[in-house]
Amino acid sequence: MYCIETKQVLSWHVSKKRLLKDAITLFKKAKKVAGGNPEKIITDGLYQYDTAIKKVMFWRHHERKRKHIVDSGVGKNSPVERVNKEVKRRIKWFASFQCLEGACSFFALFFHFFNLRTMHARKNTG
Repeated sequence: MYCIETKQVLSWHVSKKRLLKDAITLFKKAKKVAGGNPEKIITDGLYQYDTAIKKVMFWRHHERKRKHIVDSGVGKNSPVERVNKEVKRRIKWFASFQCLEGACSFFALFFHFFNLRTMHARKNTG
């Protein structure tokens, strides 16, 4: 999960499939890091996200319609999709990951340094 204001990854979740439990895990992590519910959530339209948002954020239907923005990756969601493409590229490149834990360890470092880099870039431009 990505924060537009800070350009940082708030949470991430590596899984073999994109199931409801994975979406719920992702939103719970993001909510914990953000310290509460976000003003808006931009996703790629995976149908599990709507149910996960309902279960984790407790937004009612009209609130979800207003605050949950579905974007294909061309507009508001493009930074997230670029990060996702890089993750997929590295998973393919590192096809030798023996287990999901190995991939998670690698991406924990990847996102840590990604966030440091974006924070450093913001300081230099601001």
